[in-house]
Amino acid sequence: MAAIRMALYGTKHPHAAGKLKAIQDDPDVAFAGAFEADPEQRRTLEALEVAIGMRESHRRGNVRVDLPIADRSLKIEAFV
Repeated sequence: MAAIRMALYGTKHPHAAGKLKAIQDDPDVAFAGAFEADPEQRRTLEALEVAIGMRESHRRGNVRVDLPIADRSLKIEAFV
């Protein structure tokens, strides 16, 4: 059976992270992407993608990393 394609609409609401995790963890669901209508939040997410790309480039020996990043499992975790 083909996976159901789903997208996340909006990333600012309190349960967005939980919904995204549920979509990504379900083997019967193919994550199609996320859409953010808020321009300020969109800029924040774009900056985060650039930061992840820079870190991934460094991790791979300073090679070029194209945006958008194909591997959507990459993330930056903060340790405080």
